[in-house]
Amino acid sequence: MSLDLLAQSIARLQHLASEDERPLLTFETIALPLQWLEILLDVWAQLYPPEVLQQLDATEPETLEAWAIALTRALDAQLQWLDRTGATLDRLSLLDALQTKIGDRARQLQQLRAQHSELLTKTGEFSAIDGDMRDAIAELEQLQHEAEQFDRLRGELERTDLDGLRASIARDRAVLAPQQAQLSELEREKADLDGQIEQLRRQQSQLGEEIELLRGRRDRLQLRTEETAKAAIADYARQRDRLGDSLQQLLDELDSQRREYDRVRGELDRAIAESNEYQTAIRQGRNALETHYRTDVELGRRLPTNGSAIARLVGAIEENLAALDRELARAQQENEATRVKQIFTF
Repeated sequence: MSLDLLAQSIARLQHLASEDERPLLTFETIALPLQWLEILLDVWAQLYPPEVLQQLDATEPETLEAWAIALTRALDAQLQWLDRTGATLDRLSLLDALQTKIGDRARQLQQLRAQHSELLTKTGEFSAIDGDMRDAIAELEQLQHEAEQFDRLRGELERTDLDGLRASIARDRAVLAPQQAQLSELEREKADLDGQIEQLRRQQSQLGEEIELLRGRRDRLQLRTEETAKAAIADYARQRDRLGDSLQQLLDELDSQRREYDRVRGELDRAIAESNEYQTAIRQGRNALETHYRTDVELGRRLPTNGSAIARLVGAIEENLAALDRELARAQQENEATRVKQIFTF
């Protein structure tokens, strides 16, 4: 309702301003600004009744402090206006009763301002005391919680057979000591196997490079031999009658190329044989690794070892070995394919 009155007053002022250059200096309108102040104070009272302020004091003290600061500023603004206009009011030809009433209201307002300042000071002190009390209560609750935990631990300690527990721990240590030593030995053996596997991998890489080199030489030699043979066959029909001794030279050259081809194939056979020996060593290493893996699995059921990590490592090693076996088998098949004799007809 108060907001509606304020809106109506403002609308009236706008209407008057459109008709008069000084709309607030007439008998009917000069009281409008102070009426607005009354309306605003009424709105403030409706928005912040005592029960709302009490609720803010209990739940949101910082919000209540902001409200009190705003109230202080409003009172200060009124006092400053009264100070500026007080001397002027004394010289105006107003009724003595009105001047006396205005003076009384100004003094009451100053007293209210002083009381409010004192109230704000006490409110700050009460807030500090309230904060200290809340901290003390929180500390007390923490101490009570720690005391309850201490009592519970003390009860559990009194119910625990410490001598029996110490004896049980000693027995477990005596049982686990040999297994721990065996596990350490297995870990050292595993490290040795890892070193051997790494060495075998390097040998595998070297053998792979040698195989690729020999394979390239074989392919180039085979291609050169085939090209020479094809050229000789194509030219043989045209030059059969006039070649004579040149034909024998060509045949000798072909024979030399065949011997070179046989030599390269022999080197490849030796490389395959070395690969077979390497594969045998790999199988032996795999068997040893599987033996240690089974031992690790057995110990894993009895000791707190990381069996999953060992299983992943063994699986990765088996995959690498299987890939190596496939590579060697493919190389051996290619070598067998090169053994097929090529027959040239002249």
